[in-house]
Amino acid sequence: MKNKQQPTISSLIKEVKSGKISPVYLLCGEEYFLIERALKSILDTLLQPETRDFNLSLLDGITATIQDILSAVEVYPIMADWRVVVVSESVLFQGSPKTQSANLESDFLDEVEDLDSNDPTELFLDWLTGNPPQNSTLIFTVKGSVNTREPIVKAIDRIDGYINFEKLKESSSIQQDPLYQSTSKQLVQFDKQITPGAFKLLRTRVNNDTHRFFEEINKAVSFVGDKTQIDEQDIRNLVSTTSSDTIFDLTDSIGSRNVKQGLSSLHHILANGEAPVKINALITRQIRLMIQAKLIQRSNTLNLDARRMSYQDFINRIFQPLSKKMSGDLPKAATINLLKQNPYVVYKIIQKIIRFEEEELIGFLEKTLEADIQLKSNSVPAEYILEQLVCDLCRSPRIHAV
Repeated sequence: MKNKQQPTISSLIKEVKSGKISPVYLLCGEEYFLIERALKSILDTLLQPETRDFNLSLLDGITATIQDILSAVEVYPIMADWRVVVVSESVLFQGSPKTQSANLESDFLDEVEDLDSNDPTELFLDWLTGNPPQNSTLIFTVKGSVNTREPIVKAIDRIDGYINFEKLKESSSIQQDPLYQSTSKQLVQFDKQITPGAFKLLRTRVNNDTHRFFEEINKAVSFVGDKTQIDEQDIRNLVSTTSSDTIFDLTDSIGSRNVKQGLSSLHHILANGEAPVKINALITRQIRLMIQAKLIQRSNTLNLDARRMSYQDFINRIFQPLSKKMSGDLPKAATINLLKQNPYVVYKIIQKIIRFEEEELIGFLEKTLEADIQLKSNSVPAEYILEQLVCDLCRSPRIHAV
C-alpha cells in the first residue's frame, strides 16, 4: 500500500462536491463515529431528500452476495444524478484463511491456481477494472482495520477510495488533542466552549467512546442553555455514572484486586435494581475473558508489555495483530470472545493479567458457580453472597511485580 496522506471528512466532501467521485469507497477504521459522519456527508451531498429513497440501497455485507451488490450498483438513478449503494461489514474484507498462513508465497500460488469465475474478489476486481457505471457509487463500511495487502483493498486505494479512520490519539497537550480540537470546532457554531477539565471528565465518563462523546456534547449544548461555557459541573449533572459504567468498574476492580472499589461498585449496582444472578453472570464472563488473556500470554503470542503502552499503541501493536491471528481460536460467541470486545476492555484486562495465575482464575470460575447455586437457592441474602464473592476474587494470594 503506497504511503499517502489520508483524507479528512472535509477534504473528502470537498472532492465529492467538486464532482471528483470514486466509483467505490472503503470507509474503515477504529473510529466508527467518523465513518458514520463521512457516510452521512456523502449521502447528503449526492442524494436529494425527495428522491433519496429511490436511489439509496443499504445492504448487509454478511448476507449480500457480490452479485447482489453489483446488480444494485448497475441500476440507473431515478429522477436524480446519482445512485448510492452502501454495504456494511462485507465478507469481501475478511480475508481468507490462506492469506493468514506463515508461507504467504506458497499460499498465493495456490490461490491463483484455485481461482474460478465465481470467486467474489475476482468478480469485483473484473467489474472495477472494467466499466463501472458513471452515475453510481458503491460505499463499503467496515468497523476496524482491513488487510491492506488484499488485492481488493489495493485496487480501491489506487482509485483513492480507501479511507482509514484511525482512533483519535490523545495528546499530552489538550490544545493539540484531535478530539478536543474537533469538539471546539463543533461548539463554535453554537457560540459555546468547553473547559479542559470538562472535556477530560466527559472523555473519562464515556470510556473514550467517540460516538457517545459527541452525543453527550450535543445534549450539553441544550442542557447549558444560554451559558457560553460547558464546565465540569455541567458534565457531572448531565452525564451520570450509568449502570454499565458501574458494572465495568466492578469487573475492572477484580483485575485490579481492589476490594474497596469492587464493593462500592457492587452496592451501587444493587441499589439500581440489577438482578444478583445477572451480576454474577457478568463477573463470570469477566473471569472467562481473563482466562483467555492468560492463555494468550502463556502461548507467547503476547510478547509485548501492555502495562507500559498507551492505549493507541496497544491497539496498533497488540490488539489488531492478535485479532487477526487468534480471534478464530477463541469462543465463537462474540460476547465471550476476548478479541471481539471493545479494545479498551481488552486493554484493561491484558494490562493486569500478570497479577493472576491460571489455576487461580479457574478457581474463580468455581467460586462464581457456587455463588450462582447459592443465589438461586435463596438460602442466604444475595447481597452477602456477592460481597463475599467480590472479596474472594479481589484477595491477593501473593505479591506480583508491577
